[in-house]
Amino acid sequence: MSITVRQATIDDKLEIFSFLDLAYGENARFKYPERWEWQFVHNPFKPLTELPVWIAITEEGKIVGQSCAMYEPIKVGNKTLTIAWALDAIVLPDFRGLNLGFETLRTNCDTNGLWAGLSMAESSRHILTKLGCLPIDRVAVFERRLRVDSESVSHSIGHRLNKNIFGQKLFICLERIKLAKGVAACGNLLIKIRDKFMAKPNDNGIQIIQIDHFENSLDTWWDSIKADYPIIIQRDSKFLNWKFVDQPFMNYQRFLAVKDGQICGYVILRCATPPESNRGIIADILTQRQDKSALESLVAFSVDFFKHKNLDLIEVASTIDDYMNIFKRFGFKKLKEMRPLVQTKVSLPVAEMIFAPDNWFLGRSDHDWDQFPLG
Repeated sequence: MSITVRQATIDDKLEIFSFLDLAYGENARFKYPERWEWQFVHNPFKPLTELPVWIAITEEGKIVGQSCAMYEPIKVGNKTLTIAWALDAIVLPDFRGLNLGFETLRTNCDTNGLWAGLSMAESSRHILTKLGCLPIDRVAVFERRLRVDSESVSHSIGHRLNKNIFGQKLFICLERIKLAKGVAACGNLLIKIRDKFMAKPNDNGIQIIQIDHFENSLDTWWDSIKADYPIIIQRDSKFLNWKFVDQPFMNYQRFLAVKDGQICGYVILRCATPPESNRGIIADILTQRQDKSALESLVAFSVDFFKHKNLDLIEVASTIDDYMNIFKRFGFKKLKEMRPLVQTKVSLPVAEMIFAPDNWFLGRSDHDWDQFPLG
C-alpha cells in the first residue's frame, strides 16, 4: 500500500473530519468543526494561504494519520516571530508501525522556522527529540486543594484496595463505617484552618473587574510590560480575544486588575465541566514582573472565585520564579514539571536566547494545554 505524507488543503476537510471520527471517537465532536475552523482556518496568525495540517493519505484518498500546528505570535527579545505549536499528532491503530507518526511530524517541523511542543504523548516527545528539538525552561504545575469530597476519597480507597479479594472485603467494611466521610471531614477541617492563616494581599486599592473581551487599551499596557519577559507569546488584545474569547467550548472568565483607573494585570479563569474533573484552572495570569501587589490580588481573587464555585482544587502553571513564590504563599503545591521542546531555524543571536535558561514565560494555556476536555 502506498501512503503519501503531505500538507493538507481545504479540499481535504471532509476527509479529515472522517479521520477525526475514527481517531478520537466520541471526543471528535470537540475537535471539529468549531475548534478545527477556529484553530486551523480562522487563526489570524497562520500563513494566509496554508492549512497547518499535515496528513498521511492512501492512494484511495483515506487519511490515516496527521500532525497539526497552531500558530501564535511570540516576542523573542525585541523581535516578533511566529511559533508553531505541534499538536494533534495521531495515527490510526491499523497503520501504526509504518513510521507515519515520524513522517507527519517531520514534515510539520521542516515547514516551520520556530516549532515547539509542550504537552505531548511520550511517543511524540521521542519523535521531537529525534527531529533535533531541544529542551527549554521547565514549566512547573501547581495545585491547590479547596475541599475534599467523600466520593473522591471512597473512589481513591477503592482503587487501591479492589485489586484482590482481601482488599475488596476490607473496602466493604470501610464503606460500612463511612470512613470516606470521616476522612473528608478531617481534610476539610484542615483546609479551613490552613486558609484562615493563609497570606492575604495588601489593601492596595486594586480592583478586579470582569470583562467580556479585551479592548485596545490593553495594548498600551502590554507595550509597557512586555520587556519584562525576554520570551513570551504576544499577549495583545488581538491575540487574547482570539485565544480566550473566540475559542469554542472553553467558557473562559476574563478579569482585569485595575488601580487608579489603569490596568495592572489580568487573569483568565475556567471552571472545568464534565467529563472533566471538578477543578478550576488559572489559564493565564500576567502582571508587570515586579508588581507583587497586582499578582497577589489576582491569585487571591482566583482562589475565592473557585471556592464559591464549589470546586475541589485549582491548577496553575508557570516558568517564572516570582509567580511560583506567590503561588506557594497562597497554598499551592508543586505537582509536576513539564519540559517543552523547541526546534528553530532562526539565526543567532535570537537562537541563543531561545535556549538560554530563565527566558521563557509559559503558563497553563500555552500550546493547546487547556483545550476541552482535559484528560
